[in-house]
Amino acid sequence: MFEFEADVLKGDLNGDDRITTADAIIALQMVVRGEHSDAADMDGNGRVTSVDALMILQEATATPAQNQTKWKSSDEGVISYLDAGEYIGQTKTVEGTIVRTFKYTQRNIIFLNFHDPYQGYFTVIIWSSDWDNFPFEPEIYYDGKEVRVTGEIIEYKGTPEIVVRYPSQIEVAFGG
Repeated sequence: MFEFEADVLKGDLNGDDRITTADAIIALQMVVRGEHSDAADMDGNGRVTSVDALMILQEATATPAQNQTKWKSSDEGVISYLDAGEYIGQTKTVEGTIVRTFKYTQRNIIFLNFHDPYQGYFTVIIWSSDWDNFPFEPEIYYDGKEVRVTGEIIEYKGTPEIVVRYPSQIEVAFGG
């Protein structure tokens, strides 16, 4: 079951402070699993149903305001995933598109790769101890998305990485 704070935007199920089609998908996953969340219960009937997912989808696909920006965060200090290796040991926001994901259950790790082949290029790591912090499956949700990832850049075997513990560390571009 998901826990949400009172100031969370109703319908925002992935915590990115906006309602998108991804939230509708998460609502449908909750329906299938029989889970409940006040943030997903759009019609307030005490249950999360496909109607709630439809209401979220309708909100997500409504015509955006003219001043809608691609990113919620500032562009200041954002670096390309191609440059991440130059900032080892520093906390940065890295931008790029996740082109490949892999959930390696034997090693308890999820990889979000920004390049294929991935070796030597910036990668996001999510350890199994943090999987419960995500109200969705990160390897499915983030696949193909343009994102900004914030955290300390470390190096493992020549590959720059950020270990992500919370969805708030990953911002998805508006529209995807």
